[in-house]
Amino acid sequence: MEGKTNTFHTLNAGHPRDVELSPLYKIHDRTYSVYWDIFTKETWQEAEKEYTAAREKLAILEQCTIDFAQPGEMQPERDHNFQGDASTRTGYVNNRPYRNAGIDGWFSLDLQTDPTAPMLLVITYTATLEMPNCGFDILINGHPLEHFSEGFDEADKFYNVNAAIPAAYLEGKDIATVTFKAKPGQRIRRLFGLRMVNKEVYEQLYQAGN
Repeated sequence: MEGKTNTFHTLNAGHPRDVELSPLYKIHDRTYSVYWDIFTKETWQEAEKEYTAAREKLAILEQCTIDFAQPGEMQPERDHNFQGDASTRTGYVNNRPYRNAGIDGWFSLDLQTDPTAPMLLVITYTATLEMPNCGFDILINGHPLEHFSEGFDEADKFYNVNAAIPAAYLEGKDIATVTFKAKPGQRIRRLFGLRMVNKEVYEQLYQAGN
């Protein structure tokens, strides 16, 4: 680009807009893109529908959220009383932070609840390749969750798993300690989001949206 050394601008290649490409040494302190999704006009039309549907479902989920913890980010984890052993690690996939744990590892986060309403725990994972030997339990205030169901797919290969929380696990409590505990000799997979949701409101809004 004129007046900018080693800087370029795409031409009719970006959607919804073209982008400026700058040397890494000029943008090391800012968020930047490294990987690109490439579509034909036809495949983009289909992908755009999927992105739009994912955004709409996420908006519904956010309306019903009592509390949300972002694993892998320092301040959100502090705000949610993060605890864990020395095997826990953080990282990023598609610009989204995560936390996981190694062999026999564990970690926990505290989430606010509404003890007057049925609660749903929504857990966000990635469909990208995981480390081998991932197997773990999820506990609410020391009680293991046993029943999980499919949630919706988000963009960029993220997806949600839902777990209805028995009322007895939360009786008289407005805080739930959510613990991820590896099974013997196994690991905890990457966790990208942890959300406490009003189950009744979510189901009503989700059905209305469909």
